[in-house]
Amino acid sequence: MPSTTALQPAGHAVSGADVVVAGFALLTPADQEEAYARIVDVRLTRLVDADGDTGAFLRALRRAADLSAGELTREAYQRVRLELAKDGEELPEFSRVVRHFGSWARAKEALGLGDGTTVQKIEARFRSRRLGRPQFSADELADALRRCVAEYGRVPLLSEYEEWRLKELALMRARGEIARCPSSACYRRRHKSWEKALLAHGCSPDAVYVRLEPSPERRSRLAKVDRYSDATLRDTLLACASAVGHAPLVHEFENWRTGELKRRRSRSIVLPSDSPYRRRFGSWENALKHFGFSDEEIEARLSAGRERSTASMRNAHRT
Repeated sequence: MPSTTALQPAGHAVSGADVVVAGFALLTPADQEEAYARIVDVRLTRLVDADGDTGAFLRALRRAADLSAGELTREAYQRVRLELAKDGEELPEFSRVVRHFGSWARAKEALGLGDGTTVQKIEARFRSRRLGRPQFSADELADALRRCVAEYGRVPLLSEYEEWRLKELALMRARGEIARCPSSACYRRRHKSWEKALLAHGCSPDAVYVRLEPSPERRSRLAKVDRYSDATLRDTLLACASAVGHAPLVHEFENWRTGELKRRRSRSIVLPSDSPYRRRFGSWENALKHFGFSDEEIEARLSAGRERSTASMRNAHRT
């Protein structure tokens, strides 16, 4: 049985670390693995308190890695996150992890370093890489994003862009070319966010909204007034006016919109309701004026609407 004195140089006072190492040496290989994992978890817990976001993300990665079978892939992380959420334990969203480290590959690299490197050293390592990072021109950024959009056939999420980029770099190496393709961090540094980068490189606001706000839960956090571009509101309103033959009242617009949604039956169709018009311009009348309808056209339709409402109320009173 090894003793603590056998594990230390002569003249060295016994420390807490010596006691832990001596006890560790007495464990079976299986128990050593479990003890090591628990020590790492305790260490990462301390780093969370001392080192903020990086420590927190490292702990989340370690938790997901421990519970996933095999390699910690994007799918494995998301699966573990959903399973833990059922028991009330929250892990950061995959997109937040990628944004923090710059890519999924770097996140997994940080996880590997986290077993034997301080958070400060991990951050310093990534900072030194950023100082020596290749610079990309505006044309190179535009071309890379254009090719990514063309391959997916839609506006890419940040994680989708990173996956496409890794494949592009692998193809470049296979062809014997210099592997050079901007990361999503290049776009975010220049434009402050992935959404602003997409808009700056020609993606329509509506297409960006549909991709970046796909779930009902997240969609509800974005005010309807900000969901659509002026161009979409204008084109939708004019299409309705063309179909009904005059400046539409609200109920006419909604009836037309409902019919169009049923007729086209496509999830990708973008047809705003009357709410964004009223919220952005203050009223339906102001929206009609903004998009080119004259005061005479608007008044004629509003008068007809008022007369219809009055007649309806009279009939209801008589019955």
